[in-house]
Amino acid sequence: MQAAFDVVGLDVNEHVVVDPEFVRPPDPVPLVGDPSKARAVLGWAPRTGFEEMIEAMVEADLRALGGGGEEQVRETLARCFGHPGLILRCC
Repeated sequence: MQAAFDVVGLDVNEHVVVDPEFVRPPDPVPLVGDPSKARAVLGWAPRTGFEEMIEAMVEADLRALGGGGEEQVRETLARCFGHPGLILRCC
């Protein structure tokens, strides 16, 4: 989440509260992808890093909302990350 907030210059800790009731226990096995086989067999390599991808997604959402402004940023982040366990602070 911090990567998305970084795009718009906000600190996630100042805007998000996690409700412990909705936090699930960690998965017994880490869910992590490994592209090494695709790289070895196909010669594939990612062209976009994680932070760059998040930046593009947030900027696309801001454009779709009409440009920016702090309230629109909050709405975008709420739409991207909003679920019952997250509460975006209004102030």
